[in-house]
Amino acid sequence: MEKKTLNLDSLEAIRARFEALRTFEDVEAFDTWAGTQLDQIDAVSGDALDQQNRKRQAVEGERARLEGLNFFSRLFASKKQLQLLEAEASEAERIVETLVRYQDEMAEMIEFSPDNPADQKALLKELRLQKKELRAEKNDVAANMRAIRQEHREAGAGAGRYLGGLVYDRKLAGATRRALRISQEKTLRPHESQKEALDRQIRAVERRILWTERFGHDDEVE
Repeated sequence: MEKKTLNLDSLEAIRARFEALRTFEDVEAFDTWAGTQLDQIDAVSGDALDQQNRKRQAVEGERARLEGLNFFSRLFASKKQLQLLEAEASEAERIVETLVRYQDEMAEMIEFSPDNPADQKALLKELRLQKKELRAEKNDVAANMRAIRQEHREAGAGAGRYLGGLVYDRKLAGATRRALRISQEKTLRPHESQKEALDRQIRAVERRILWTERFGHDDEVE
């Protein structure tokens, strides 16, 4: 059986080639080229998966062999063969993961590059809607954060006072405010992480909008 070989550019080079697209004609050429790359990946993916499964089975078989030894034999048995098989299995898994990453990224590039003005218009509409939804979600998160801060401010307003506010204990007030500050930071932390993630997503969508807006035909783009 003829061994299938794969000759792919690095993902970094493919991303750079994609980002350099400026015209609908560029997109057409890129899609054709990317399609041939995906055909190559499809041709070897089945063999790569079979290889991964065989390596996993070999690891399980060697583990079962070692576990089947009696106590003293197992105690002094060499683990080199198991370690070798585990390394080969890890490499097979890495190859499959790389192929899947190529497939996912290149398929997304083909899907999200405009082929013509109508496609460009539809894609921009989708991106702007996505940006609007992300901003709405970010506003909800910001509102929740304001509510949390307000709640803790109100809780700290009477810190250190008791007997209807007639008696004030400075140490108690300090301890209460420190506890409230720790509680606020702990409560805000997941919201801050969510807000930062949304900010990153919004910036990514904004970059994609600018990238999509620049497309035209060869005679329209300088």
